[in-house]
Formats: sequence, structure tokens, C-alpha cells
Amino acid sequence: MVASSFNRQLASDANPNLAPLVVEELQPAKVEGKANLEPFFDDAEFQEGFQEYLDLWIGKKRGRDAKPLTDEQKDTAEWRERFDDFLRKVDELKAAVGEPEYRYFYRKATALQALLRVAPPGPEQDKVVRKFVAFLGSSNFQQESLLEWYAQLERTSSAIKELKSGAYGKFLEEMEGSGHPVLILYAAAATTLCIQPATACDA
Repeated sequence: MVASSFNRQLASDANPNLAPLVVEELQPAKVEGKANLEPFFDDAEFQEGFQEYLDLWIGKKRGRDAKPLTDEQKDTAEWRERFDDFLRKVDELKAAVGEPEYRYFYRKATALQALLRVAPPGPEQDKVVRKFVAFLGSSNFQQESLLEWYAQLERTSSAIKELKSGAYGKFLEEMEGSGHPVLILYAAAATTLCIQPATACDA
């Protein structure tokens, strides 16, 4: 449960500045009628973004025989330029007029998570990690739903840890320097676990 994880890692007797979350006391900021089940991306936006993402992931080749590009195949000026352009578009993504904060939050988080999957180890991967931490630290969604925001933080942390490329250490460093109290505490707790015997933060 997300609340239990939050309390276990961040809210404790040793940290009086962050009270434990009590599930029974958690209430949504407001309720606006029926749930909006529309997709997070409209058709035009999704198709354009998905094609650009496929170019980064598998190149121009499509079909059954298409395979993900290797890190060596991505090591070209053209690929890096397309990657930086896609990352810039994601970074500049803004909420549409009247768009609920949760919808914008998950749109951007989904795009950043997709970029984590294609970024090769090194500068490109570090850029995505940096942007993800900045996004989590500045998102207004944490005021609307701390639990859902924290759940995304945990998903992001798990995804970066699975990269096994040194990115997790970079992720913790970025959080430590973010100035955001919860991110700093999360990084401190994760670092403490990493230095325990037979435990490693990163491969």
C-alpha cells in the first residue's frame, strides 16, 4: 500500500516535521461529478508523439521484424538530435486550458517514463532523470493527491533502478539537491538502505 510505504520510509517518530498518513483521514480535494474516462492523449497528439517515439526506439523500420535499436545504433548525431528534440517537447508540455491537474500530471509522467526506456546510459539518460526529478518536485498534483503523487515517485524510482546503469545513483543525487523536502527525505532513506550490508543501489 502506498500510504504504508510513505509512512515507513518518510514519516516516523524520528521526523516530527512529516506526519504519517492515515488512510481513513485522506479525502479528495474535491469531487467533480462522474469520472472522466477520456484518454490522456488525444488522437493527433498521440499519433505524432508515438511515431517520434518509435523512431527513437526501433528506428524507421516497422513491422514484425523490427527490433529495438542497440546503444551502438543510437550513438549518432542524428539520433541524439531527435532524442533531444523529443525531450524538449516533453519538457515544454503544459496543461491545456481547463485540463485537470491529474490528467496533465499523468500525461507528462507517461512521456518521461517512455523516454527512460529508450535513453542509452550516459548523458541522454541523465537528462531524463534530471527532468523527471524537476517535474516531480514542481508538480501541483502533490497538493491535490499526495498519495498518487508519491505512487508515481515510487514507480519512477523502480523504473530507474531497473536500468542497472548508474542512473539510480544519479536519481538520488538529483533528489538530494532538489530542495523538495519529500524528495530529499526519500533520497536519504534510499541511500541508507543502499549502504546496508549486501545491499546495492545500482549495478
